[in-house]
Amino acid sequence: MTVVANAAGEACFVITRRVSTLRNHSGQWALPGGRIDEGEEPSHAALRELDLRQNPREVAEAYRVPIAGLDAPGIPKLFDIPQSDRPVLSVRILGQDIFAPTAALVFQFRELAIHGRDTRVAQYDQPLFAWR
Repeated sequence: MTVVANAAGEACFVITRRVSTLRNHSGQWALPGGRIDEGEEPSHAALRELDLRQNPREVAEAYRVPIAGLDAPGIPKLFDIPQSDRPVLSVRILGQDIFAPTAALVFQFRELAIHGRDTRVAQYDQPLFAWR
């Protein structure tokens, strides 16, 4: 998780949404990260991933989400699917439901950053569409 301030000075975490024109994982919400390009130093890769609007590849758009907003009612949402004996976890961010595994990490971060709780998230499943 990367924590930065927004224009109002609120502590925010950074989340990205992959552009819809990509062949793989288009429109997917994710935490910044990815690969280190050939010949790239890890520190340069981290800076590139966090400054995606400057990235010539234009693979994602970055958003700053206030951490305090993660404590809203209804976060997380849990629901069952017949294909799994584990509950599926989602969080609502920026007006959209984001699912595990990204949602599980965001929820785990909320538990630690806001409530100081050491919360495990390995017991949550992904929605069926993520299995494909």
